[in-house]
Amino acid sequence: MSVSRPEAAATRPAPRVVYLGERARFHGGGEMSLVELARGMASSGFEPLVLLPDAGPIASQCGAAGIAWERFPLPRFRRPIAVLAAALRLARLLRRTGAVIVHTGGPRAAVIAGLAGRWSGTPHIFHVRAARAERWPGDPLIHALADRVIAVSRAAAHRSRTLAASARVRIVPTGIPPIAFLERNAARVVLGIPPQALVFGVVGRVEADKGADTVLAAWPTVRAACPGSCLVFLGAIDPAFAAPAARPDAGDLLFLGEHPGAARYLPAFDGLVHAARHEALPRTLIEAAFASVPVLATRVGGSEEILPDGDCAVLVEPDDPGALAAAWVEFARDPVRRRRLADNARGRAAGRFDLGTMIRLVQATYDEVRRMRAAPGHPVEASPR
Repeated sequence: MSVSRPEAAATRPAPRVVYLGERARFHGGGEMSLVELARGMASSGFEPLVLLPDAGPIASQCGAAGIAWERFPLPRFRRPIAVLAAALRLARLLRRTGAVIVHTGGPRAAVIAGLAGRWSGTPHIFHVRAARAERWPGDPLIHALADRVIAVSRAAAHRSRTLAASARVRIVPTGIPPIAFLERNAARVVLGIPPQALVFGVVGRVEADKGADTVLAAWPTVRAACPGSCLVFLGAIDPAFAAPAARPDAGDLLFLGEHPGAARYLPAFDGLVHAARHEALPRTLIEAAFASVPVLATRVGGSEEILPDGDCAVLVEPDDPGALAAAWVEFARDPVRRRRLADNARGRAAGRFDLGTMIRLVQATYDEVRRMRAAPGHPVEASPR
């Protein structure tokens, strides 16, 4: 007896997508986006499988979201035989699971998945979330091993000559799910911030790449010009960064360490300061926009793609404490301007940087690659062996 189309669709298994990660712990926005992407694709009718080097916080979040994960250690490039063995092992897994896509976001994962994809017939998507080209193995090799490259911003898409000239690159801005922001006073109580102070926050790892030294060099000028103001660092301190100790007698410089779900506390701040030296598409600026927190940031990478200077944020050149301090003082003294910037930023973020938009664009890239592979001589799915 023939099967009707609805019944056939109901019995057809969901297409499997394998995500190969390089870390077991959250280091930045890339790891958060991996979990959110897998969750979003599951809601869109795919069956994600996340491969991680070990158990840890990322695996825990996958489990809590009902996303399957498996342990898959990635060897270093200095062990080429082990790299090839890992690629062969992954090719077998892709065949066994009938994966239609393998999706990566780091150089080791990209090389191993690229080789495995060639051997198994599985399309490989590489996700560029950094503004700097890979030094090794390099963008040319990664590009050669990818069927498509997803870049989070124009800055990421043009980080090297190889990507800038490629017809395989698709720009898909990072989207974030709704965040349960705390109310301003509640957030300040949790963080131990004075309720009436003018407070500026720096959210993310306290490190040189994020410009923590530039912020600290500019702060004395701001503190002198705006008595009673406070600077708060909310994030883990990089061991390589020599952060000064907070002054317990003054209370105007606070290092509060890492807080899970730090974005929830953004409303505690009267402004977010982000002085990074390089960025592809800084997630914290997107979060600040949705939290209606005004932003003072450096004009690097994709920052201006999120928040255009003068309309949605104040942007200055990187590595210039004097310029940052001067802009910061003006920013601090003008609450009306800060409110206008925050309102404009929130309006711009809606529909551009939400998770649903990102999922739709990623799925369109998946569909594009699968249609290409479905053309004569290019099967879309590898036959399990």
